[in-house]
This record gives sequence, C-alpha cells and structure tokens, in this order.
Amino acid sequence: MISTIVVPLIVLGVLIVVHEFGHFIVAKWCGVGVVKFSVGFGPAIWKRRIGETIYQVSLIPLGGFVRMLGDMPDMITGEQATDQQVREEDDEEEAEGFHVEEEWSEADRAFFEDRSRWFLEKGLWARSAIVAAGPFFNFFLAIALIFLSVAIYGEEYVEQEPTIGTVMQGSPAEGGGLLTDDLVQTIDGEVITDWKMLATTIRNGSGAEITLGVVRGGEKMDIKVVPEAKQLRKPSGEYETVHMIGIGPNYGTREVGMMRALEVGALWTWRATDRTVVGLWGLLTGQVSPKELAGPLFILGEANRQAKKGLQDLLSFMAVLSVSLAVLNLLPIPVLDGGHLLFFLIEALAGPISVRKRELAQQVGMVLLLCLMVFAIHNDIFRDSADLQPKVEWDSQKQKEKPAEEPKQEASPDSNGSEEGGS
Repeated sequence: MISTIVVPLIVLGVLIVVHEFGHFIVAKWCGVGVVKFSVGFGPAIWKRRIGETIYQVSLIPLGGFVRMLGDMPDMITGEQATDQQVREEDDEEEAEGFHVEEEWSEADRAFFEDRSRWFLEKGLWARSAIVAAGPFFNFFLAIALIFLSVAIYGEEYVEQEPTIGTVMQGSPAEGGGLLTDDLVQTIDGEVITDWKMLATTIRNGSGAEITLGVVRGGEKMDIKVVPEAKQLRKPSGEYETVHMIGIGPNYGTREVGMMRALEVGALWTWRATDRTVVGLWGLLTGQVSPKELAGPLFILGEANRQAKKGLQDLLSFMAVLSVSLAVLNLLPIPVLDGGHLLFFLIEALAGPISVRKRELAQQVGMVLLLCLMVFAIHNDIFRDSADLQPKVEWDSQKQKEKPAEEPKQEASPDSNGSEEGGS
C-alpha cells in the first residue's frame, strides 16, 4: 500500500526537481540571485540556508519552484514579489518552528537590493535561457533515463531475419496454421530477405489471399493466408488502411558501449518528442479525441503498473513523462514556460509588456490550465484504462470491428525506430 503512493511521488518528484533545477542552475550561471529552491509546495518540512539560497522540502510533493530576485510577476496577481515579502514568509515559518540559520544581515539586504542580480534586469537572452532551461532539462533527463536503461539492460532491436516471433490469437495467421519460429522465405514466389520486407509486403498488399513459403523444423511448406484490412490510427489522429495477418517479429537485446547507449537515448528522445508534438497537434485540431487526455490519476496508476513490471519499464515510462512535461511546458500559454518565452518574443519585437497586460494573460492561462486539469481528471475517473491500449480485433473472432491504434514505441528504446513491428 505504501509503495502504491511512494513510487508515483518519487517519479513525479524526480521529473519536477530536474525541471526546477534547470531554472536554478542557469539562473545561477547568468548571475541572477536565487532566494529559494523548493521541492514541493506548501509548508516547509525541512529547510536549510546555504549561502544566499534557502533550500527546502515542502509538504505537498506535487511540484516545486525556484524564487529568484526580481522574478517574473506572480502567476495569480501579476504583482512582483519583493525582498520584504520573502523575508516575511520566512519570519512566519520561523514562528511555526522552522528557523533559518542566520538572521537577515546587512549583506542580505545588499543582496536583495542589488538590481544587477534581478531577473527582470537581465538581458532578453539571459531571461530566455533561464526560462527555457526547465523544459530542456526534462529532455536531458529523458536521454539520461534511456541511456541508463540501455546501459543496464542492453539495446533492444528487431531481428532482421523474417522469422515469426508471435502469432496473435484469432488472427488469419493462426487460422492459416502459421506458428512461432516459422521462417518466411517467400510471399507468392517473391523472395523475402528480411523482416521489414515481409511486413511491408503484407501491409501494402491488395488484401487478396497470399501464399507464404515457410521453413519449419527444416521442412519447407506453403501456407495460404488472407490478410485483413485494418484502420490504424497514427499519433496525429489520422487513419491509414493497411493489411495484416497477425504476426510479430523476434526481438533481441545486445550489449553496447556508453557512446552507443547515449546515441540511443538521444534518438529515442527525438522520436518521442516528435510523436508527442504530432499527437498534441492532433488533439488541438480535433483529429484525436479529447477523451484520451490523461491526467494525474492515470499517471499515478500507470507509474505503479510500470514499476511492478520492473525497473526497465519504469525508466522508459519516466522518460515518456519527462518528454511530455517538456513539450507541454513549451506551449505558448501564459503561466507555462512557453508563455513567458512568448512574452519575451513580443518584448523583443514590440517593446516591454505592461504589468496589467501580463496579469490578465496570466489569469487567462491559469483558468485554461485549471479547466484542462479538471477535464483530464474527469477522464481519469470515468475512463477504463484499457481504452488507451492499442486494439486489433480479427474478423475471425466475429466481433464488431473497431479502429486500432498504431503500435506505440515509447515503452522500449528500439534503436531501429521501426514501425514495421507487426503485420
């Protein structure tokens, strides 16, 4: 029971801490004074002051923040937090039993009043770098997680030999008599050299009966199969018609060096980012149903399910979440990092934006995010998690035909990036 709560909190905590650490370290590098770095929101349960910065762990672990000198306006009120307000917050926490090691000294006051270290006094490029650092550190985290997975468990790949690895229950392949470990040598007399050729030939065929020349236990035989047309949905929400018989390839795992593991992590993150952007665009254009939008309850439950499968699955799931968090934070919505970057772009083109306009934009952005959150939680509560899983139903099963999703690749760092995984 405890692990059911702890594992998801650790997953979310790591993602958020890395995101906020990105803002923190780049702010320090750009010479901006950092007053507070908090893991979590709400009352502090532990805090320590090191140099000019207070580091704390707060009661509510679903978040975190970095407070900088001369920071951006408050996301709710649009007002600038002053050094006096920061000191008053710490005075209130001291009254509750949390004490900063030192009282605010003359050096502290000079620190707060040094406008050269204020965020808003920095140049446009420095401010943009600080804001963009959070999402980009999430991209780096995804690379690191896949790198770690590959370094520990090896690189997964699709074997090139056209040997059948799986046969789906109720599929034409099963009905035709195909078995696991059958080696497909020909289709209608055409020589098949590798798995990709086998999958492409079946998928792009006419749907008419085909004859597969296979080798089983050293014996050659011909097996006739009739492919079925399936509507596969791409990440964008668009559909394409392909033909399938219900077979999958053999997957292998190989040990690789550190540089190759890093390359796999970078390629995986690039592809995952592309799929996330395409899927998000499909959601915005109506090609993907908003009912598929998942919220925090789904994420918490899925984190537990992946953890039960093993560390490799959990690392991949965390990488998917990290990429999603990065992409979502770069959306040009006020309150999000992308919204602040949009403000900076407008400032570069048209001059500074008034505090009042920022305040209105922040409030609109906050309302929008709250509405999306409520809708996502509603989906989490009333949706069967099985609805998010890819489905392929066969005519031979005499069930109502349903569109099937394109098989997802996020869960495993396949170095080939193959979309010909099943046919």
